[in-house]
Amino acid sequence: MKKTEKIIQQNNEKEVSVYVHEQRPTSFETTHLYLHQADVLHIFKAFADEKRLKIILALYTYEQLCVQEVAEILGESVANTSHHLRMLKKANLAISERSGKHMLYQLADEHVYMIVEQAFAHTLHECSH
Repeated sequence: MKKTEKIIQQNNEKEVSVYVHEQRPTSFETTHLYLHQADVLHIFKAFADEKRLKIILALYTYEQLCVQEVAEILGESVANTSHHLRMLKKANLAISERSGKHMLYQLADEHVYMIVEQAFAHTLHECSH
């Protein structure tokens, strides 16, 4: 699948790459997509929840936070925040590591950062029409 890349820069902030497909996926690629449909659905469900999206955006912004910091940002209880963080880990969108008494969370990998950036790029694109 051939792609071209466009760079969008907004208000001197972070550059966002937007990939535009120039052709439809091959039958092999389409089959591969359907095999992983449940995994993709799990990711979109995680993004669809407002509190989890706020957590993703907080981790995107601050890179690494403990549960208490995330709870403070959300204005939620630590127990409720922990539940949402577990859901994000289950969807492979966040990872955690222990640092002394605290559990620190961050986005799982660059793909998650790209999903966030692409979603905002798409929103900006839709607003320009």
